[in-house]
Amino acid sequence: MTKPSVSRREGFAAHVALQPHDNLLERPYEGEPPAAVADAGPYWSLARDSLTGEYRPGADVGSARAAAASGHLDERGPRVLAVLDEVARSTAASDA
Repeated sequence: MTKPSVSRREGFAAHVALQPHDNLLERPYEGEPPAAVADAGPYWSLARDSLTGEYRPGADVGSARAAAASGHLDERGPRVLAVLDEVARSTAASDA
């Protein structure tokens, strides 16, 4: 039984948000995600802001989010950022 169905059955406040990880760095759902996640849509689309490009190895951002974003600065994160940088250059995209 899902949490939303328990809430309905018991008359509790309805769930209005869900924060699944589903982005370029974290892909937990290979195939169909659970119904509750599919209904809510992705929340961490920027992988805790690490895909913004602001948080890079060696950068001193001075942000409360830096610690969470730095969790993606393993060997894979910088490679993903490099590909995103190349896509941005090739499409003449500007920073958001």
